Amino acid sequence: MKHYAEKILRCGDTPVRYVEAGTGETLIFLHNGGGFWQSWIHQLDYFSQTHRVIALGWPGYEEGHPAEQPLSLAYYYDILRSFVVQMGLDRFALIGNCIGASIAIHYQTRHPDAVSALVLMNICPGRRIIRSRVMQALVYDIRHPGFRAWLTRVIRWTFTHSPARRIFPDIVFAGPRPTDDFLYGHFLANLVSPARTAGRLNLLFASDTFTLNRILTPQTDVRNSLLLWGARNKATPLRPHAAYHQRLCQIPELHVIPQGGHMAMYENPELVNDLIARHLASAGTHTPSTTPAP
Repeated sequence: MKHYAEKILRCGDTPVRYVEAGTGETLIFLHNGGGFWQSWIHQLDYFSQTHRVIALGWPGYEEGHPAEQPLSLAYYYDILRSFVVQMGLDRFALIGNCIGASIAIHYQTRHPDAVSALVLMNICPGRRIIRSRVMQALVYDIRHPGFRAWLTRVIRWTFTHSPARRIFPDIVFAGPRPTDDFLYGHFLANLVSPARTAGRLNLLFASDTFTLNRILTPQTDVRNSLLLWGARNKATPLRPHAAYHQRLCQIPELHVIPQGGHMAMYENPELVNDLIARHLASAGTHTPSTTPAP
């Protein structure tokens, strides 16, 4: 793996961490909520051979982030828009996982001429990420400040002190990972961070804003996107989410990544890189001719 030095760009009042490498047509990688730009490490290594690659680290999970700022679709769209404008990027491909995919769809809807290609992986289910309708109502619909504060304490305790805390970070991987694994270790190192816990809770309460049928408009046309889904995705399971989002987006083909979970791009990089490269070629961007890096 290559080493990437983080840079910081202020988007409004928010410092945004990012890395970049390579030259050529620009690919922007957008990670999942509560995750890290490092989840794209294999794609950065591979595509930086022939492209300019940029991976953003979504803000909201560090000390100092204002708790009153919802980590909503609108918030992250504004971050991406400010980043793109300040970097002077006129045309680029967007490659997103989970909320990153949802943000990419929203950006393409508003700026279709700027997006040369769209790769969508494990699209965020939005409100549907909570299966129980009762829990959906509790999390999304009851907005009384006192109740919201109580529910926040309950959920925080559940995922930091109860047996349920053991689902992290394993839920984002298809299967067990060694503790010295690069990305798994990165998740473990940040697991008990109060700021990251607060950010994930913030995102949970705002996750209904990522509900796809609210994002799509009559002007949205993402039919030519590449749609990828981890076969063993435990965070946003293949069934029922993949087929549902495929129908909504009217994307002809769904590519299921064997042995891949929510981090399928990290767990099966050779296949994911090959699919992305083929899609970029069909969209008219230059792609590597070398064998995909392991």
